[in-house]
Amino acid sequence: MTLESWIPIGMFLLVALMIPTGLIALGFAFGTRSTRPDVAGNKRLAFESGVSTGHAGRQRNPIDFYLTAMLFIIFDIEMVFMIPLGLVLGELGTFGLIELLVFTAILAVGYIYVWGRGALEWE
Repeated sequence: MTLESWIPIGMFLLVALMIPTGLIALGFAFGTRSTRPDVAGNKRLAFESGVSTGHAGRQRNPIDFYLTAMLFIIFDIEMVFMIPLGLVLGELGTFGLIELLVFTAILAVGYIYVWGRGALEWE
């Protein structure tokens, strides 16, 4: 292996290191630094999207939040398996089409079940 074959890898690593380093430097250069307390007397209190959370960090979240997150992960992972199947569907022929339909039916049954149980209702 010659030195010339390592040039693209070196360039990739250089760019991969420059992007996060540059973003961190920009944050330090242009980020706000609050040294004065706000109206409530808090300094650098954690906030979400510019809105104060108003509660301690250890407050319990409702179970609906976790259930929705788990359902998202499950359906997202199942879609990852559907993409490669769709790419080779032409090579698999009728068997691949039947497998795709069975897989989609299983997803639909799961989706209808969690929808019927009210797991997708957000209050």
